[in-house]
Formats: sequence, structure tokens, C-alpha cells
Amino acid sequence: MNGTANNDWHELNYSYLVNAAQQVHQLLERHAAPAEAQSETATESILAAIAATMPAPPALEQLVAIFELSLFERDILLLCVAMELIPNFKLLCAKVQGNPELNYPTFGLAKTVFPSFNWGATKATATLLSWQLIEIKQGATRLESSLEINQRVFYYLLGESCVDAQLLGIINPLPLESTHHKLLPPSHQKIALDISSNRSGDIVPVVQLCGADLVDKRNIAAAASSLMGYSLDLISAIHLPSEPNQLYHLRRCIEREAILNNSIVLLECDEVSLKEPAREQAISLFIEGIGINLIVSSRDRIPQKQRPLFTIDVPKLTKAEQRAIWQDVLGSAAEELNGQLETLVSQFNLSMPAIMTAGAIASNKINQDRSSSPTNTNNLAQTLWNTCRSNARPRLDDLATRIESKVTWDDLILVAEQSKILQQIAVHVKERANVYEDWGFAGKNYRGLGINALFAGSSGTGKTLAAEVLANELKLDLYRIDLSSVVSKYIGETEKNLRRIFDAAETGGRFYYLMKLMLYLARGLKLKIVGIDMPTKKSAICYSEWKLIKVWQF
Repeated sequence: MNGTANNDWHELNYSYLVNAAQQVHQLLERHAAPAEAQSETATESILAAIAATMPAPPALEQLVAIFELSLFERDILLLCVAMELIPNFKLLCAKVQGNPELNYPTFGLAKTVFPSFNWGATKATATLLSWQLIEIKQGATRLESSLEINQRVFYYLLGESCVDAQLLGIINPLPLESTHHKLLPPSHQKIALDISSNRSGDIVPVVQLCGADLVDKRNIAAAASSLMGYSLDLISAIHLPSEPNQLYHLRRCIEREAILNNSIVLLECDEVSLKEPAREQAISLFIEGIGINLIVSSRDRIPQKQRPLFTIDVPKLTKAEQRAIWQDVLGSAAEELNGQLETLVSQFNLSMPAIMTAGAIASNKINQDRSSSPTNTNNLAQTLWNTCRSNARPRLDDLATRIESKVTWDDLILVAEQSKILQQIAVHVKERANVYEDWGFAGKNYRGLGINALFAGSSGTGKTLAAEVLANELKLDLYRIDLSSVVSKYIGETEKNLRRIFDAAETGGRFYYLMKLMLYLARGLKLKIVGIDMPTKKSAICYSEWKLIKVWQF
């Protein structure tokens, strides 16, 4: 609907709701004072006339259709709405019930005035209460318990946007137009299309997106939702309670919110440990019991139980995709890089939002420098490199210490052979883009593309200084990781810490220096470049699953 039609709908919708509540008010008046009651036929004709002029159905009738409410359930809902909209309605409730203390809607009042009264609709498992469309406040008896319309449902009937108070801070709506599938890189566009085409009727099978980058998975989920005409609601698995009854009520609130918002729910499990039995059980029960469209985001695959999951692995962007995004972000300014864009793409493995952010920050910085000093010829490549380097820094304060390296080759005194080896390491890193991309080596084998250097020697021989020199020469951040901060006595924590380090390394821009690391941990490292400090002198060639690691002795 356009703006004018939307405003008209809101006005007409409110008028429809008020007249529908007046219809219930008149019904109560006929029981309180039959001689003074108005004709019900007149109200019915008014409602029909209003609905005929509306550009979309009234919210009340939409809600009735969505939850398949019976006539009696609709009347109960309107009884609670009248309490909110009609002044002094509580006095009429008390008069009809013959008790001044019962000045509110009750099932007893409904039994008195509604011919279609049905005891089945009063059960906790019936639609009104199970979906929490109304809330019941316990009274002396079931018939005397107070009935209130749920605040979220009331504002939905008014046509006003509102978030369920029970879900504040738990669920975060993402607007429908925030991410379009055509804005995604090709590999992620395909995944979004696969999700949208794998639907069965109005229900999409539970989709599981597995991968390291949460932003990429969130964008894919938003794009897939947009393709199917839905918005997206985000919820973290951290908020799922382990107590089954609490989990059930939270799930029903989430389901109702998704139905009212016409949205798909994205359950993000990336920040939780699936090895915790209570957490894993809560996630499993949530997935098994959900009755709406659901997408699950996780780093690793969640074990399938009774309900099958449509699992899709979300890969990192290819170098070609990253290059295309950079060129699109930089526009004509990309020509200033003089081929250095390949080096940037080779070193930093960034997502699309990260590239767009880095490009915007670098462009703004250059424009500011040029406006303040027209003679300033700030190099775009250097600015982009420093921006990517800064933005890609991980949060590893508890596991690693970043070292500001300012030392140069002149500060490192070594014999000629050792200096030559270190120079070769630097050249290998600088020429990675040519070897892996231009010469096509990366297309043959995607594993073992990092460069690992194992330094051995006693204390004071220059191992740490050599790492600082290399980091400064390559313009990479230097992180010192002490094994004692990585190893934990708690089950699974050591692996979790190592994974955090390796995942952070995937974005590039870092030089990791692992202090006193045992030799077997060096096998299979996939970091861009790693200096490994061995506590004892070694003079050997160590083979691993991934690549050759040479031990440079100091």
C-alpha cells in the first residue's frame, strides 16, 4: 500500500474495530436493559460498509483468519477489546454479572451473553490461550477469572507496530527491504535462491546455514526471506531457557510474533557451545517444536534428530567475488591502486559488509586529508591496507597480546644465512598473490596456502625480534600467543580457544607468534604466517598434513 492508502486503512481499521467492539457492547446492554438496546442489524451493516471501502482487510478479520478463530472466540476477543476502547465498559460488565466486584470480562459473562459459548474454547490448549491472544487472571472460579487482551495482539488489531514485551531484547526484527538478494555476491545469491525454492506450500523446511561468518549468513537469510515475501526476525540461542515449560511459552511467543510480522525466524547458534547438554537440548526442542518458517545459523552442523534439516555450507567469498566488490565500492578510484588490489584481496579475506565499510572509511579519510591539505597525496593503497588491517583485528585480548612493531632490518643483527632466510620469508608473503592467483596454484589446492616459520633457539637469540621485523616489513599486526593462556583444564575450552585464534587468522592481516608451542600443535596450521618459538634448538625438517615447515635455528 502507498502512503495515502496506508493512512486510509489505519483510519478505517480503527473505525471497524471500534464498531465491532460496540456490537459486543450493545449485546451486553440488551441483557442489562432490553428495552433500551439498539438494533444489532444496524451495526452489522456499518461494519460491512467500512470493510468494503478498505484497501486491505481489517486487522481483526486478518487475525481471525490467521488463527482460524471461531465465532465464539472472536466474540471473546472483542469482549476484551471493548474493555480497552469503550469508556465505563467495566460498569456494564458488573451490571450484567450482577456483582460490582466482577467489573471485567470473564468466561461467566461470555456464557451469559454469547449463544455460541463453548467450554472447549476456554481450555489452556485452545487457540485463545495457547497462542496467548488473551491472558487469564486467576479468580475464585474459572468463570470468574479476569480476561485481558494481550498487549501485542491489541496493538496489532489497532494496526500499530509493537514488539511483544516478553520478547524485548530477545527478538530483533530486520526490515524486509534491508537486504536484497541481488546485492549479494553470486555464491551467496545462489544459496538464497536455493532456500527460497526449497519450500513446500507455505512452510519452508528448517534450513541450517553452517559457516564461520555470521554476517554473511544473516544477509543470506534476509535475502531468502525477501524472495519469499517475508521479513526476518533474529533471535540468539543464548536466550533459549533450558526449562521445558519456559521454553514452550517462549517458543509460542516467538511463533505468534513471526505470524503477526509475516516473518521468518533466524535462530543464531554461533555464540553458544553445542557441547553443553542443556543448551544442545534446548536448541533441539526449539527446532523440533517450531511450527513456523525457521532458519538456523551455526558454525558446525547441529545433529539431526526427528526433524530433518536442510543443511547448506556457507563458504567464504572467493577472491574473484571480493575483487569485484572492491572494484564496485572503489569505482574509478580502483585505478589508483596500480594492481595492488590483488595484494589486498590476497591478504585480507573479508566479507562484503567489511569490504564496503573499509572502502567507505578509507575514502572518507582521503577526502578529509585532501580537503585539509590539497597538496597531500595520500596513497589510496596504503590507506586501504591500514583500514583493513585495523578493521580485521580480532577480539583476542584474553588469548593474545598485540605488539606494536617498529623495528626494522637494521635492528636485527644476524649472520648472512639467517638474514637471507628471513628476507625470503618476507618475499614469499609479498608474492603470494602472484603465485596463488595469477599462476593458479590456489586453484589446484586450497589447503596449506599459509606460510609457517618455526624458529628455534635459546632465549635472547633474536626469535621474537625477528618476528617483529617481519611484521613491520609486511605491515601486518603482530600477536603474541602464550600457550598457557590457550590451554584450559575445562573440557573443550582448549579447542575452543585454538579455534578462535584460527578463525581470526582467516581474515588475514595478522602475524601470529606462538610462544613455547609444542611441535605437534604446529602441524596443520592454516595461518597466513606464523612464527613458532621453540624452547630448544632444533635442526630438522618437519612434515605435516598440510605443508612443509622448516625449522630456522637461531
